[in-house]
Amino acid sequence: MIKLPVLWLGLTVICQAPEPVKEPDLARELKRRADLDQECRNAVIRFMAEHNPLVPASLEPAVAAAYKALDDKWHEVDRDNQAWIKTVVAKHGWPGKSLVGPKGAFRAWLLVQHATDVEFQEACLRKMEAAARGEVESKHLAYLKDRILVTRGKKQIYGTQATYANGKVVLFPIEEEATVDERRKAIGLEPLRDYVKHLEESNKSPASPKPGKADPKPPSRGADGRAPTP
Repeated sequence: MIKLPVLWLGLTVICQAPEPVKEPDLARELKRRADLDQECRNAVIRFMAEHNPLVPASLEPAVAAAYKALDDKWHEVDRDNQAWIKTVVAKHGWPGKSLVGPKGAFRAWLLVQHATDVEFQEACLRKMEAAARGEVESKHLAYLKDRILVTRGKKQIYGTQATYANGKVVLFPIEEEATVDERRKAIGLEPLRDYVKHLEESNKSPASPKPGKADPKPPSRGADGRAPTP
């Protein structure tokens, strides 16, 4: 399986006028790190589009080395971001909208979503669930819940996690899949079929996706390089 870079798919951040935040320096650092997160993933997506279908074992040595360099950079950034966001959560608790603004809260979720420490992700999920009303987006909770479940070898609830195999997006098993669209609709997510279509399109086009969208990535070295999709 080839990892499916996680993009901001379907998780648009809606923000009217700029809002004052309690920790502007923290919000700026979240932006810098989230931008780097997406930059690395976009680089892998462009590479995959240029070498589609990407089968590492059959790549020419020079091409394989180029892919490894991109992959190593991606995971280096994730490791650094994980270490940093752990210090943020330890100091501030969950960095919600009132602390860093809607976009900052989205970026904090993104870094946690792409972390490799599942116990840390579970701790963040509990903090997010306990946060005051309006501090956390229900979509972010759904993506993180699914990521954790898939990493733990269980069925996901909302169908947000996928991997990439033989040139196609493959969803990880879903609990009660027949009613997944009802659950997705309840929290503002698009129908599963449309979501999969967007994932496939984002991994075929070398063009960078529009900012504000979610991200796909799976467990173990699948779609995401470690765990599930976004």
